[in-house]
Amino acid sequence: MFCARCGQQVPEALGMCPVCGLQVNAPAGTAPVPPPPAVAPVQAGIQPPPPLYAPAAPSGVGGWLLFFCISFTILWPLWQLSQYALYHFTFRGPVAWLGPLRLVFGIVVGVVLWTGKPVAMQLLRIYFIFAGALVLWSLLNWLRVIVRVHYNPFLSASFILGLGSSIAFLVCAVLYFSMSERVRATYGSKLL
Repeated sequence: MFCARCGQQVPEALGMCPVCGLQVNAPAGTAPVPPPPAVAPVQAGIQPPPPLYAPAAPSGVGGWLLFFCISFTILWPLWQLSQYALYHFTFRGPVAWLGPLRLVFGIVVGVVLWTGKPVAMQLLRIYFIFAGALVLWSLLNWLRVIVRVHYNPFLSASFILGLGSSIAFLVCAVLYFSMSERVRATYGSKLL
């Protein structure tokens, strides 16, 4: 005898299909046994098909990510070196070398970001902690100098151009690397 629902051969002694559970020779007046609940495709080990029109997150170094890679490796170092030349910065003492150290480390981070390696997010976290501490230290020093000298337009202009640009760049970079789907698709995670 064959099952009317699934077509499998059913021994008459069973009276019920072993595959779908349909009673094949039920006596009159009895209700058929309902079939077992359907197994979801994920439970059965089958992945459901992706949605037809789901937009994929862009990946690879492009868009704003490319801008930040160029900024870390080319634009920011050129800006910092121009500031050192403009203000005749001398590297006296170990603390004075933290700025150039940040500059070199930023170039390394930019190159690793540009290559698209997942370790870039770890290096970027270290860079932002180091750069944030250095900016905070510089901000405190600027405030100390401004309080001593009182108001000086030259000091405020150099403060806005020098330290203000550094703060703006750091804030924009942290926001971008924390919120961008391109960053997640390229490196496997975001900054935060």
